[in-house]
Amino acid sequence: MQLDVVTVLPPVAMNVYPVAPVATAAAVAAVTHQWEAQKQHDEAHATEVLREAVQEALEAGVTKSCLHAHALPAAGGASGVGDSIVEFAKAKGAGMVVIGSRGLGSIQRSLMSFVGLGSVSDYVIHQLHVPVLVVHGDGAAAAADAEAPQRKVCLAMDDSVHSQHAVGWLQAHVLRSRDEVHVVVVALPVPYPILDETSAAVAALEAQQWRASTERSLDYARSLAAKTAVAISGAAAAAGLQGVTVTSSALLPEGGASDVGASVCKYAQDHKIDLVCLGSRGMGSFKRSLMGFVGLGSVSDYCVHNLGCAVAVIKAEAELLPDAAASGAAQPAAAVAAEVAAAAAAAEAPAAAAAAKED
Repeated sequence: MQLDVVTVLPPVAMNVYPVAPVATAAAVAAVTHQWEAQKQHDEAHATEVLREAVQEALEAGVTKSCLHAHALPAAGGASGVGDSIVEFAKAKGAGMVVIGSRGLGSIQRSLMSFVGLGSVSDYVIHQLHVPVLVVHGDGAAAAADAEAPQRKVCLAMDDSVHSQHAVGWLQAHVLRSRDEVHVVVVALPVPYPILDETSAAVAALEAQQWRASTERSLDYARSLAAKTAVAISGAAAAAGLQGVTVTSSALLPEGGASDVGASVCKYAQDHKIDLVCLGSRGMGSFKRSLMGFVGLGSVSDYCVHNLGCAVAVIKAEAELLPDAAASGAAQPAAAVAAEVAAAAAAAEAPAAAAAAKED
């Protein structure tokens, strides 16, 4: 294993030279001296940051031969800092990136992005196709403490191939003895029918059909969570891990990525989770913007922005995902959605008959 500890130097402030007739040789020399002094200060600070990080890694048991420290230049703004990290990770073939987050609120994050100083963690998550662990303050203390009596890990998933990859990654890289693993599945949202009929019989029938569809969606979520919990328990036993407990939960469907993410965040906060793992589809910026516009944005983004614990966003190149993605096979959730639509269509005939009878 190789651990590269990286810090990014702040972009050099591009001061403008004094203009004539003030632009004397002495004035230019003063500005140049200021630039050099700032550069030396930034480099000294970066060296100290790296020294402290390397010392902590050594104290945690990382061997010195595996450690490499780097100070990278930045182009400017969050995109420049993030781009430096992304390009370095790609050049090194990094298998995982760990990055801190200031935990900016939505308004502050929007304002900072407006002036080109947005979230570096957002940029790195969106641009890399490897797992990214985002640490908020001391949120990863329990997740990283090998001496902790029990670590609480939450796997938030659906039945997508990306979640399947996240399950495998958790089993291979996260799971250890005494872990308390929570498998959470948010049920597929079922839209409430638009009651365009004045008939009470039609309204009652459509409401009944919606409740039945919602229960089917919730049943599928329970089944998926339970099967995944059994698989994780089996993997823990096969690896010889001791004291691992795995529970499964299905959360009520809400609708929209913000509500799905809110359900995961509330569960993590209520159960005092130390580390949340979830897969990511890796949508491009254009698609992500469109999906966000209709209320179906990134669940992983929502969790990263709203959770105080460490969040691992698990991504991979398409060729590394399970075979289901390559085969194009329909996922079970899609089958559930089709079943819900078919059931709603089937309900139209008796509903129309009931309305005609009332007339």
